[in-house]
Amino acid sequence: MKYPLLLTALWLVLIILVNPIGDFPLNDDWQYAYPVQQMVEEGEFEMQGQFAPNILLQVVWGYLSCQVLGGFDFTHLRFGVLLLGLGCGLLLFHWLEKDGVEKGKSFGLSLVLVSSPLFFSLSYTFMTDVPFLLLCLLSLFSFSRYIEEDRLSSLGVAGLVAVGAYTIRQPGILFLLGFAVFVIVDQRRRKDRWLIASLLIATGALAYLGMEKWLKPILVITDNYVPVADIYFTEVFSKPLVVLNTWASRFLKTFIYIGVFTLPLAPFLWGKLRATGVLKKASLSIIILINLSLFGLTYLAGKTFPFGGNVWFNWGLGPELLKDVYTLELPNTHQIHSIWLYLLQILGQLQVSFILVLLWKTWYERSQSQRAFIIWLILMNGLYLGVISIFSYFDRFTLLCLVSCLYIIAPYLAFPKHHLRWAAMLPIVVLMYFSTVATKDYLSWNRARAEAYAWLDQEGIGIEQMDAGYEYNGWYNYHRNPIQTAGRSFWWVTEDDYLITFGPVQGYRSIQVFPYYRYLWWKKDQIWVLQREK
Repeated sequence: MKYPLLLTALWLVLIILVNPIGDFPLNDDWQYAYPVQQMVEEGEFEMQGQFAPNILLQVVWGYLSCQVLGGFDFTHLRFGVLLLGLGCGLLLFHWLEKDGVEKGKSFGLSLVLVSSPLFFSLSYTFMTDVPFLLLCLLSLFSFSRYIEEDRLSSLGVAGLVAVGAYTIRQPGILFLLGFAVFVIVDQRRRKDRWLIASLLIATGALAYLGMEKWLKPILVITDNYVPVADIYFTEVFSKPLVVLNTWASRFLKTFIYIGVFTLPLAPFLWGKLRATGVLKKASLSIIILINLSLFGLTYLAGKTFPFGGNVWFNWGLGPELLKDVYTLELPNTHQIHSIWLYLLQILGQLQVSFILVLLWKTWYERSQSQRAFIIWLILMNGLYLGVISIFSYFDRFTLLCLVSCLYIIAPYLAFPKHHLRWAAMLPIVVLMYFSTVATKDYLSWNRARAEAYAWLDQEGIGIEQMDAGYEYNGWYNYHRNPIQTAGRSFWWVTEDDYLITFGPVQGYRSIQVFPYYRYLWWKKDQIWVLQREK
């Protein structure tokens, strides 16, 4: 119990350091919070806006969180997701331990997951990423138990949890298809394999039909969803070459993200790299040359890390969805020089290259059942990425791939010699520091924006008169068909006589500022309230 308790204690300390308190939306979570608010305050289920994920189970969890903690509040929603975030770390630890990974290594891998910038930052929002990941982890864990122990009850749990994941995000249903294919292909000795596979496929079909033909019509929410299935198949069959090119580009980005997020484990892979000859001069030279060429291609294409992701931007976390920075692209926030991000990309490329070479060189060191499961896991990740990233690609989509990679590389890890052990922990400490202070900064400037919005409201200035940023105009002023003109934010702005921004904007004068502190940069900053000049 030592390591789970240590992980729990560390998670609680980080929550205190970040300070998740604040009744304000973040990123897209206002869309998912709206039905929770309606259920808590009005006793009715209602949605607004249009989005892709199913979110229904997430709404139920949000409702329970608010009921337990005392009413609707974005802080209460955050605490609910933070609990699920801890669950992800503990579940990964348990899964690895069950698979025979040493407890210290299992703890280290769980620590890398919960300290990962994307995972950590998203744990402080009501986004779907962390709840979905928890169910994916539980489904994968149960399925791996089925493979190792041949217990149909474990497969049943894996299937039911996959249905639960589907009620948050549609790709969750892919696990049922994946389980069925695995049983048919890998378990030829089972006389009932076709029956089991048929039951899994039937469960997936019933879940899909139940959601689309029964639940959504009963709740009168069909029009709130983007018809992703229809659009997906239309794209695949009408533009196959374009789709293949899109997939190739996004798979490459995903590999680089995985490399960057697993960089803290590099010292623990060093011994295995040396033992397998990957670090010999000839092999190393080829790997470096390939990766420098690959970086050159991404540089020439203007697509370098962090690839315009939704969470990681330059040297910070959380999307900067205010007009001056997002719409007008003004340099009103702190940024590091691009060369440091280029270096991080190259290191990430090298890291994931080493992992792939290790997987190839040590392939037959694993048991036959492990090899079959890893092949299946990689194919499932490819299928998941192909489905979820056909329309748009966000860095947060890579979390399932990160967890899968951590599971695959677990046997390669080895603690360095005793006198180097603490030094090897330094990259993990740096990762945790960055994730913590960058997330704290994200909530700090959003807390300052909440103060700015409250001040404008007290001055009698309504949301129809201002551009307060994506989340606020969406939460307070959502309407279909917003005005789309040059220089106007794409979100739901009626008039932009007043702005809430990170800094000055030409044609506007400052009428108030709200200070906060940026811990990542060790300096004071402020949110501005601007009024159009007459």
